[in-house]
Amino acid sequence: VQLALTAAGQLAGAVEQVSLRAQTDEGLRLRLDRLVSVSRISRELNNTFDIKQLIQLVHREGLRTTGAACGSVIFFDLAISADAPHQVQYWHGDLHEPSLSEVETRVANSGAAARIDSFPAGAEPPPHAGARSALIVPILYQQRVAGLIALHGAEEAQFSETDLDICQTLAVQAGIALGNALQFEDQQRRSALLAREMDTMAELLQVSQMLRPTLPLDQSLTAISGAIRQATPFQVNVTSEVNPNT
Repeated sequence: VQLALTAAGQLAGAVEQVSLRAQTDEGLRLRLDRLVSVSRISRELNNTFDIKQLIQLVHREGLRTTGAACGSVIFFDLAISADAPHQVQYWHGDLHEPSLSEVETRVANSGAAARIDSFPAGAEPPPHAGARSALIVPILYQQRVAGLIALHGAEEAQFSETDLDICQTLAVQAGIALGNALQFEDQQRRSALLAREMDTMAELLQVSQMLRPTLPLDQSLTAISGAIRQATPFQVNVTSEVNPNT
């Protein structure tokens, strides 16, 4: 009997070690999978300069890496004052109201992430029907909250601390990618403006070469009018000849 008890104890210990090892291996596998995902996401975000495409990518990977049932990614209008209420400029995911929810407003104003395990009756309302937990992380750009990653769970306490860490890492990468996209757009605008200025200078130079003292006034005005049409958005312009004796 004693031998059987000893064998049973050893067998139970071995089973426990195998189970613990399996749990540990599974945890390490999940963490490794998420780290690989973050690395891949970082590469994709750094190659994206279109803000709408950037939002779609962050939304897709946020759902995939955390297992969220649904959610949305929001970018605010950064052209308004930092002291003004946040205004949604771009969003992707769940249908979003023009104004932020209570918890989204709190995160946007504080810059601190929020992990909500449940929405008890009479307390803070859920973002929509069916959402029983939430994970909301700010996206920062130049020390300013530029957007939010808002993920919703179909179960209570669905998101873990690891999910929060992964989502915060994704938000950091999204902030960097947003900065790159905004700088790219600004460079594109500056390049377009410079090109228009060069075209204007070329048209004016061409007109100045055409204008001669012997050229009739009506022909000079026609040349100037044509240059205005070519060098500016004004396709209709009126030039007048004034007789000082009348």
